[in-house]
Amino acid sequence: MWIWVRRWDGIRVGGWAVIEEREAGSGRLLACERVKNGIFPGGLGMLIDRINAGANGGMSFAVGTDSTAFNAAQTGLLAEVFRAGVASLYRSGSTWIIQHYLSEADANGFSLVEAGLRDDVLGVFLGRFVHAAKAKTSSNTITYTWNVPFAAA
Repeated sequence: MWIWVRRWDGIRVGGWAVIEEREAGSGRLLACERVKNGIFPGGLGMLIDRINAGANGGMSFAVGTDSTAFNAAQTGLLAEVFRAGVASLYRSGSTWIIQHYLSEADANGFSLVEAGLRDDVLGVFLGRFVHAAKAKTSSNTITYTWNVPFAAA
């Protein structure tokens, strides 16, 4: 389940996100979902440049409540409710892995359905994806893992 985006310099970008909802305290898995990612056209070049430079600071992960499907004309989340620094960001071979963890204290009282990655240095979103609604409360945690593989076109 990959979306491939081509860039003029011959690099393909694809990927998916995994969303794990767990019971706070016990860590028991409540739900797990895999969805396609969506990378904004302007974000694609910035994402590739960050990876080529090995730059992984100054990035944040945001969540929101709008379930509108991804569209390349969008420039960010449509109804952002929470944003924090990326918890983990690393490269494994040709795949960039970005993780964010919402603790039992984060983003409570919202039905979360969208998430995105933001370059805080430039102030722009790199991508967004939509997932099944997760009612965020103090009784659950949610881990987002965004996998972004790169390959020669």
